[in-house]
Amino acid sequence: MLKHIIHDWDDEKSLQILRNVRAAMNPDGKVLIVGTVVPDDDHEHLSKLLDLEMLVAANGRERTEAEYAKLLSEAGFRHTRTIGTVGPASIVEAAGV
Repeated sequence: MLKHIIHDWDDEKSLQILRNVRAAMNPDGKVLIVGTVVPDDDHEHLSKLLDLEMLVAANGRERTEAEYAKLLSEAGFRHTRTIGTVGPASIVEAAGV
């Protein structure tokens, strides 16, 4: 489980982290990413403010579900689902390919 980790980094470094996780885990294992998922619509959402904060403070970023799926695919995972929570964070689940 990676909680509020991936959003601290740009795509290149996030991909490196995810590839390291993939290499270290069991072939049939899963990874859970707990973090804010930016909605695809134009409605107000805390994640959009956090995205600006991460860009300025840490050169990181918040991502949409599609962006997480692409990043996970490039690291050798298959995005299986995204689970919303009552707070601003979601759980992005992925399995090994």
